[in-house]
Amino acid sequence: MNLSKQPSDDYFLKNEDLVFVRSNGNKELVGRCMIVYPNDEKVTFSGFSIRYRATGDEINLIYLVHLFREPNFKKAMLQNGRGANISNISQQLLEALKIPIPPIELQQEFASRVGQFESILDKIERSASLTQLLLKSLSSQVLNERITIDVDAELEALINAIDLDKKDEENNIDSLKGDVTYIQRLIDRLEDQEFEDMEQYDKAKYILFRIKKEEVNLVKQIFKKNKVQLTLQNETA
Repeated sequence: MNLSKQPSDDYFLKNEDLVFVRSNGNKELVGRCMIVYPNDEKVTFSGFSIRYRATGDEINLIYLVHLFREPNFKKAMLQNGRGANISNISQQLLEALKIPIPPIELQQEFASRVGQFESILDKIERSASLTQLLLKSLSSQVLNERITIDVDAELEALINAIDLDKKDEENNIDSLKGDVTYIQRLIDRLEDQEFEDMEQYDKAKYILFRIKKEEVNLVKQIFKKNKVQLTLQNETA
């Protein structure tokens, strides 16, 4: 739809105008307001909203906006004389409201603290967004196998955590039992004797024989000439 002529300047919003929701299908939104800053843009407001333009400096707009968000004040505004909730507000209702106006210094201090709080929230939101991007990037790298996990370092930690003086139930090897990558590497290290000392070797051997006992379809023991060898079940002996 085209306008036959441009609206008068009075219909255009200016910086620091307040716009109130006059009516809405959701009653929770009625009476909500915000400060607008259209700058040089030609922006008008709809018939479902009310514009307020401050003419003096006795009230801080940030204080006023947050006052209208205060539940008890909003409840009082949206009730008529009989205590029944109304579904829309009017210019006359806003003009009749009794606005508590503390000293301007207190209003400005309140506005300053609101600004600090919103700055912190903005940093938290930007940090959360960055974290999500990093997680997506990391997931993408993992799925595309572009990250190299240091299997030996992880395996070293798992071996060193074993205490040969403890009972089986006190040595948790569940993380190894479900990962054939670690099991195969452990088999290879036993085959090549890649251990710093005999204690590490004994711990590695303990882990593999426990897996063989507890996961009978995963690791098997084969016998070759002058040699006993452990291997994964799906490998060819």
